[in-house]
Amino acid sequence: MGIKGLETYMEQSLKGTVCYSVSIEKIVQEFAETNGCSPLILIDAPSTLTFLTEGLDWVCGGQYSEYEKIVVNFVSTIRKCGAEPVFFFDGPCQAPKRELWVRRRVSKFHYLQLLMKKIRKGEIVEDKKGGLLPTGYEKYVLTEMCRCKVVTSAKECDEEIAAYAKSEANVVAIMAQDSDFLIYNAAPYYLSSKHLDLTDLSTKVYSSSEFANVHKFDAKWLPVVGALLGNDYIPLDVLREFYQRVTNGRQNKNTYYISFDKVIPAVSEFICEHLSVDMTVEEMAGVIAPHLTQRREQKSKTEQLVCNALRSYFLMNCDSGITDSAPETYKEKLLSQLRKSPNFSPMAVQVLENMFVEHNNALEDLTSELNTFKASVLIYRGLNSRYIGLLLNHERSSLGDDFCIDEYSVLSDDSVIQQVKISFPPFEVDLLSMCCSNDPASRSSKLRTLFWAVTGNDQSEHCYQSELETKLFRVDPKLFICALLLFYLHKVERVLQMPEVELLFLYLSIWTPSPNTSSNLIWVIVSLERTQITLQCIWLLCSTGESRRWVG
Repeated sequence: MGIKGLETYMEQSLKGTVCYSVSIEKIVQEFAETNGCSPLILIDAPSTLTFLTEGLDWVCGGQYSEYEKIVVNFVSTIRKCGAEPVFFFDGPCQAPKRELWVRRRVSKFHYLQLLMKKIRKGEIVEDKKGGLLPTGYEKYVLTEMCRCKVVTSAKECDEEIAAYAKSEANVVAIMAQDSDFLIYNAAPYYLSSKHLDLTDLSTKVYSSSEFANVHKFDAKWLPVVGALLGNDYIPLDVLREFYQRVTNGRQNKNTYYISFDKVIPAVSEFICEHLSVDMTVEEMAGVIAPHLTQRREQKSKTEQLVCNALRSYFLMNCDSGITDSAPETYKEKLLSQLRKSPNFSPMAVQVLENMFVEHNNALEDLTSELNTFKASVLIYRGLNSRYIGLLLNHERSSLGDDFCIDEYSVLSDDSVIQQVKISFPPFEVDLLSMCCSNDPASRSSKLRTLFWAVTGNDQSEHCYQSELETKLFRVDPKLFICALLLFYLHKVERVLQMPEVELLFLYLSIWTPSPNTSSNLIWVIVSLERTQITLQCIWLLCSTGESRRWVG
């Protein structure tokens, strides 16, 4: 989220100096001529794609073809000007931000339930924030349709983008909408995604060097100045009395908004008087903390908050993802192998490094008395439990079969953290070896593991495997999950008859997906609709106990 109010301050008070309009094509061409290389533009995907597709409707089902056209056009336009886009997606929430994460999820929960209440009443809803794309859909469009490089962060996405920019000489710009990038000062240009105009490929730039010049401090102190302006780590309430003291009362501690023109010069003066460049982050935090609070019992906590903020802005929490040392432990090797996939899930990091899982809000009705369906988090819990079991199977002997993991999700005001028992596979499996192997001989074990992970059933009989393999490996690999769905509906739930399965498998085996084809999963779901199976049959994958009520 960055520093609250800073971008507005730059756009309104520092227009023409710190914040000004640029032609992206011009800066790309100038960079290429000067450096003799093909420029990269690093893009904060969630932020940029949200602004690009603003105005599309998601509440009434989603405008997928329109979304795809906008994204494909954006990537094409960037490439035509001579740059290659690299998209970054968020990783899991870090421990120092957990409180903030919970507050935001609770706020979103109330917003979505209000939205659902309006829909129940038959009101027209013109909402642009409530809709949520299916998991992985954005990455699918970028990797399969646009052939872009996609990086999913293992930690803080903003920090990883900045670290990547500093380690790669051919990065011309970062495109995002987060004032933290002004503080990182990691690339020649920080481009605004909010002000992007594709008609002439122009936008606004926020200049880190000019920001420092205008306020008369050395740019090397940007991380400290940023930390003392308040961010996700240091709440503004912690800083209000400090501002009143350093500005000699010109910034009232009871004023909600910061007068940056008064506070920033005072903060930079404070830094010059009390800090030196040879100090460590911990030493800086130790000097700063007593000036933020007069309460002795709060000093230690405040010092930790300052230290967290400084470590973030000095990029001490992450690597760029391209200079990592060779992984040594089984866990490190597994995580390194999983990260090679563009569809890498941050959930793997949550489980392997932090022993928890978290879920964002979903557009679903959780407060109506008329609602008889479980929350999607609960329906997916069985699937998640098996996935966690696969990730932690190498530690099974030390964890024990009754091991539980913390699950963060907001289903009501007071349901934030739950204990979830994980399910280990009922057979021997080495996930790392399986990920590394492309040997056709490993197909049976991969298929067996995948089927168990998705369905909770271990169909290990030789005749069944042979039948499944024969049909499954005739279809495009991208459609394996869809093919497994068909077998599950037939073998376990007994929803489909064999002639229907044969017909759908024939349909899948003769159809080859192309890069320009819409989502394979959506396409096959449409096929299922034509056989009079409702869209909600997808939930059968996750909860066999709840499954039959989803069948139309």
